[in-house]
Amino acid sequence: MEPMVPLDGRFMARRLGFLDVVSNCGNQICFFWGLDVRCQVLVDHEQLLHVWLESNKWPKPLFVTAVYAKCDTVERRELWDALRTASVGASPWIVGDCALVDAGYVGSPYTWYSCRLRQRLDRVLISSCWMTVFPKMQVAHLELSQSDHRGLLVEAECTVEQKVSSFRFQQMWTTHFEFLGVVRQNWQYPTVGSGMMRLQQKLTRLKHYLKEWNKTVFGNVFDNVAAAERGLKEANEAYDQDPCDRTLVERNRCSAELVRVLAQEEAFWRQKAGIRWAKDGERNTRYFHSLVQKRRFRGTIFGIQHEGEYLTDPIAIKDSAASFFQRLLTAEPVFPEEMDGEHSEDGLTDEDRRSLCVMPTLEEVWEAVFSIDPDSVAGPNGFGAIFFHTCWEIIAEDVFGAVTEFFHGEKMPKGFTTTTISLIPKTASPTCWSEYRPISLCNVTNKICTKLMTIRLGHVLPKVISLSQSGFVPGRLLSDNVLLAQELIHSLESRRPDANVVFKLDMAKAYDRVMNGEHPGFFHSTRGLRQGDPLSPALFVLAADYLSRGLERLFTANPTMFYQAPGLIRVFHLSYADDLMIFTTTCRQNMELLRYFLRAYERVWGQLINGSKSSFIVGRQASSLQTQAVQDVLGYQLKHLPITYLGVPLYKGNRRAYLFDPIISRLRDLLQGLAMTNLSHGGRLALIRSMLQATPLHLLQVIHPPKSVLITIERIFNGFFWGSYNRHKHIHWSSWAKACFSVAESGLVVRSLAGYVRAFSMKLWWRFRGKSSLWSEYLHGHYCRNLHPTIVPYNCNHSSVCNRLCRIRDVAEHFIFWTLGEGSVSFWHDNWFGEKPLAQLVHRDTYIMESVRYYWHEGEWNVPRILRIIPMPFAQTICQIPIAAGQGDRIVWTESSTGDFSTISAWEAIRQASPRRQLLADVWHRSLRPTISVFL
Repeated sequence: MEPMVPLDGRFMARRLGFLDVVSNCGNQICFFWGLDVRCQVLVDHEQLLHVWLESNKWPKPLFVTAVYAKCDTVERRELWDALRTASVGASPWIVGDCALVDAGYVGSPYTWYSCRLRQRLDRVLISSCWMTVFPKMQVAHLELSQSDHRGLLVEAECTVEQKVSSFRFQQMWTTHFEFLGVVRQNWQYPTVGSGMMRLQQKLTRLKHYLKEWNKTVFGNVFDNVAAAERGLKEANEAYDQDPCDRTLVERNRCSAELVRVLAQEEAFWRQKAGIRWAKDGERNTRYFHSLVQKRRFRGTIFGIQHEGEYLTDPIAIKDSAASFFQRLLTAEPVFPEEMDGEHSEDGLTDEDRRSLCVMPTLEEVWEAVFSIDPDSVAGPNGFGAIFFHTCWEIIAEDVFGAVTEFFHGEKMPKGFTTTTISLIPKTASPTCWSEYRPISLCNVTNKICTKLMTIRLGHVLPKVISLSQSGFVPGRLLSDNVLLAQELIHSLESRRPDANVVFKLDMAKAYDRVMNGEHPGFFHSTRGLRQGDPLSPALFVLAADYLSRGLERLFTANPTMFYQAPGLIRVFHLSYADDLMIFTTTCRQNMELLRYFLRAYERVWGQLINGSKSSFIVGRQASSLQTQAVQDVLGYQLKHLPITYLGVPLYKGNRRAYLFDPIISRLRDLLQGLAMTNLSHGGRLALIRSMLQATPLHLLQVIHPPKSVLITIERIFNGFFWGSYNRHKHIHWSSWAKACFSVAESGLVVRSLAGYVRAFSMKLWWRFRGKSSLWSEYLHGHYCRNLHPTIVPYNCNHSSVCNRLCRIRDVAEHFIFWTLGEGSVSFWHDNWFGEKPLAQLVHRDTYIMESVRYYWHEGEWNVPRILRIIPMPFAQTICQIPIAAGQGDRIVWTESSTGDFSTISAWEAIRQASPRRQLLADVWHRSLRPTISVFL
């Protein structure tokens, strides 16, 4: 409570139903407690009140600290000092030294209001120890009354109803020497049936057997660790009293036993925590346990708004979940319009169609099985992909038989297609079921069949799907769409009467959906695609391609709808799965045509456009009447640049540093939630390599960052590695620049972000030169036209992407070589000769834009024509270059053994290496765990 004025605390306590009250010396914090609680003040400070609490209802005493912090930085330092001096003893404290977790909230997202300002100033932070005592806790933002602050109601329970756990295959089982023998013996027992039913029955039988085997062989992992520790303690005491060979052998045996059971405990918690970056061996069960606690705490649904009523009873919540999603995923009795056949044309050959339906081979099934992530979460039957990888030689015949039966058209048994639905919150504090994202956890047996189909579809999708669709089509990248959208935004301003307008449409999704770790019910889904099934993305883009082809026909029939932008290629829409952007003009008639088409698409395919979340942007030259016309016809909201598309801000202008503020905040928030004191330096290094350093890469690929942004991000990495967080400063024994080298070069095998940025720029140049996407084709038509890309002049009026390419082209071209096929590459400016482009070897006043095939005659070199312009030594070398007739010219990356570009090879090619010392590579060998190697 925040009185700020003198008041009779005991009178207020009685009115509120509490036993007593205490306030801090500044009279800014009041703390009330009830009859069954004993309270003692430990620290009374102007900015905090630190109390000790005890109750018969709790398993142990607790510490609670209420904070009312000063806004001045200097005065707030006194608060940090007071918090550090607070002694917490052995009881759970609501405040920890680090790794605090925001307890979240339900209700309004804001706790403080002042006129038009509103912020979330008040919050509850808890430690992992607190979550252990109170695994079930909820913070509610109460309604405003007389105060400008909302009240925070904290409800916590120290006992949670034990749920019936379902079978889950444990990865630690695979490390036992008896495991494969147990599986082989059980698998060979006779089974009735064949194909899919046979495989399902064997898995069911094995599941029951493994449960009993686990109880006998592994037992309780935590009890085993405690017993091994006691055994080692007794063995050490026996050896100290009688240091003979017998006690030494017993001590070594007990030590080995402890290492074995600790490895099992580590594997158990690592699998439960879902940590993939710790494969190198961060043996830190406390860290994994803390992550599991946070996941459980944040994933528990304490209340939900359903049909106008706020539900808090667990049974009512489960029933409402099953009811909501059953209605959502049951097909409605609609009668869609007949699909226009002209939209469904494809470029498949008869051979392509046969390749989709031919019976699979054992090698194809193996490829499908091992393409599934072994650490992926298992489906309802509990067997994850790690089981199929480990036991492949035992189960291969039955898996192949099941897949073959499926391709013969047999119906899948019920257990094959059963799916568990996990709910992932879309917002920080979801209040209704529509604010959860459903993820389908399918059985691996089902995934194998759909994965095989997905691999086959991947070979033909590029021939079927429109170039404007980049999602889930092999060879097309998300960054291609972002780069092309950025290029079109650069041309947003138009001096023509009809201003340009860009629409960003939000598609309403419908998917399948476990509630609080339990199955609330079973229902039969009759519509929607399962997000989590390998086949769903391919099916979705096939359906969405109808939209692309329909838009193409609409714009072709109405040329005035085309977006006004320079260049030879007209782009009217971009798609990445269901993320859609449409580029057109503000003419009211065009808006009417677009609205009619979108409504027809909704009726045909049943996919709805969320009008309240869809938006549009216009240029500064668009009049208010044009903007209003767009809003009147389509009903979308007007937004201003920058806008976010596929996780990247689209912008205009030269200021770029502020665009990286969200990613920097995300990194800091991510580190705030990590249990830093539970991680060794080796664990932190593994986390930096696998997750933290990868976080900003998506943005760095498409936006060239200022140097200040890279310095800020690398300071965050370096501070995390050396243990600096919040206001806790530790000595940084080395700069981050010295860490960005290999071990033999006295580094930590991390890569500098500046090097990444240059490598990404070279990747953009590579894709631009190879014309491998709609984005590269558009840039060629816009900026090159009658000029070769290597001689296009730098222009400050060009887009930021174009100028980024101009800055890197001289470096990147040095590593590009062309092998001749159809001979369309430039005779003078492309490097097909071997050493350099001929323009750099043969000096002329002017270089005509001629292709290589101009100097061919009937598939061979036209020697007389070559000798007219090329000196004899070079002409002889040219005539020895082979021509691969009937094939296309191939762009080759000289720094790669395969000829294909890779970011790593580009980074290695341009970085400045330090002197190597083989001794360092021998001592800090990669076989050592980072936990040990960094310590050394």
